[in-house]
Amino acid sequence: MKKVLIIIGEINKAGIANAALNFYRACTKYYKDEIRFDFVTTVEPNNELRKEFEENKTQYFLIKRIKCQGIIHYIHCLRNIIRNNGLYSAIHCHLGGVNWLACKAAEREQIKNRVAHAHGSAGPNKIYDFIISKFFSKLNIKYSTIRYACSDSAGKYVFGTRYEFLPNIIEKSCLFNIKSDNTYHKGTYKKIVGYLGLFEGQKNAGYLVKIMKHADMQDILCVAAGDGPYLKETQDMACRYGVHNIIFLGYRNDPIELLKTYDVLLMPSLSEGMSMSLLQAQLIGTPCVVSKGVPDTNDLQLGLFTKVDDFNVENWVAAINKSLNQEQNKDEYSINERYNRLKEIGYDAETIADRLYKSYTLNN
Repeated sequence: MKKVLIIIGEINKAGIANAALNFYRACTKYYKDEIRFDFVTTVEPNNELRKEFEENKTQYFLIKRIKCQGIIHYIHCLRNIIRNNGLYSAIHCHLGGVNWLACKAAEREQIKNRVAHAHGSAGPNKIYDFIISKFFSKLNIKYSTIRYACSDSAGKYVFGTRYEFLPNIIEKSCLFNIKSDNTYHKGTYKKIVGYLGLFEGQKNAGYLVKIMKHADMQDILCVAAGDGPYLKETQDMACRYGVHNIIFLGYRNDPIELLKTYDVLLMPSLSEGMSMSLLQAQLIGTPCVVSKGVPDTNDLQLGLFTKVDDFNVENWVAAINKSLNQEQNKDEYSINERYNRLKEIGYDAETIADRLYKSYTLNN
């Protein structure tokens, strides 16, 4: 049986952690007799994850964040974990621009298959982005043997040009028997638009307030779910603008139910990778209105994906209202037909697990 070490930051956090765990679950499902995983993370996994790891005989190891101990000590700690816990046929790291640190540690420990994964793209920190694009991208290529990206923008940001596209995983089983939350249909609002994601710089969630302030949006409610460093700032912005048709839910663990509740999902990101929320929304028939910062790889070609090419509020409101009035597209395809679309383009869980398994065992 092959062993693979997955290296990640905060394992309990949404976004990249969810994507990494879905890769792990798919590979465990389809290759349970051929491969076993361990994790390196900066935080203690929650109770639910610890139970899952125990069932799968998965170990986890804690390591301090890079900025808390420095590059040299981080590499040293990773090498000790690798050296003291058996022979790994591969590592799979989800550290963005600093994937090279884990790959270098693995190279020093003679691990031949070093998979580096890019999830995010350029954000508001121009100095950090410059360092990654000019220096770290070369190191990421040098020390990794296989490079995956969830979108072209993420791949170019972390690796430059030498990478393969690998979509995030969505399991078919989670798309059936979804109950929408009717709580938010009460009152004077006719429709619900929603946001589901982190409140951080590149997500541009504050733009929701400007949209909801528009006169044509006053009979529409925006239900925004997620947390992050910019949540309070966005809430304060809504107060300053006098916008009362927006609700902030904070972190939620029922994303599919929320997406089913929304009449339209909004994503005004300045830049974005492969979005689980967008794919899930389309699979359950919820239209999406997105910014030019969202890659077209998120479009499942089901007539439910509308891109606005600027940040002109008038154009966003027009696109939202058009999507709200296109009810026929929501029910044009069954869930099976929608998921088959994933299979046709290689986005289904089994196909992705097969690609990863081959990457983990390529040079062994």
